[in-house]
Amino acid sequence: MKVQEVYKKYSRDKHTKEIITVIAQAGFMITLAVFAPNAAGHILKLLGWMPDYKNRKKVGRAVESLKKRGLVNFRTINGKTSIYLTEQGKEYYKKSSIESIQLPKSKIWDHVWTLITFDIPETEGINRRHFYRTLLILGMHNLEKSVFVYPYECRREVEEIAEAFLVSKYVRYIRAGYIQNDTYARKFFNLLPRK
Repeated sequence: MKVQEVYKKYSRDKHTKEIITVIAQAGFMITLAVFAPNAAGHILKLLGWMPDYKNRKKVGRAVESLKKRGLVNFRTINGKTSIYLTEQGKEYYKKSSIESIQLPKSKIWDHVWTLITFDIPETEGINRRHFYRTLLILGMHNLEKSVFVYPYECRREVEEIAEAFLVSKYVRYIRAGYIQNDTYARKFFNLLPRK
């Protein structure tokens, strides 16, 4: 693939993520002041981009592409048109919003554990599984069924993950100076025993 083609693909992906994110942050739906074909100008304002012809065209193409891919759709109720994320669009938003997250690490441990506990109801089963797997993939230690432990401060990252999977209200973030029988957790993170 040529450099120009790679750049174009990166730009398209970047625009896709930005538009999906702005819709998600507005509650997964935006009521437009205009009809669907002219949605680009309205979205352009929300993105904070320069409202020129070039950007309007970019957004228009991106929105049309998102619709073809089944990530967004339009609906009109009582003369008001809205653009919203489909279920597929919500999944895309979740994946794209966590793919760049990395948990912080440090050479020096302050002997304070981070505990993540959650009690996510069965009705949120898919989101619970995604949240659980993401914590594992990022390198947290599963201390118990709904309890994860990590040796460093990572509140911002955990909040981002919980928000992406719509489970924030079920998640608790705790900092603790002592965990009984933490030998296995120390081995997991290769931490020296307390002197």
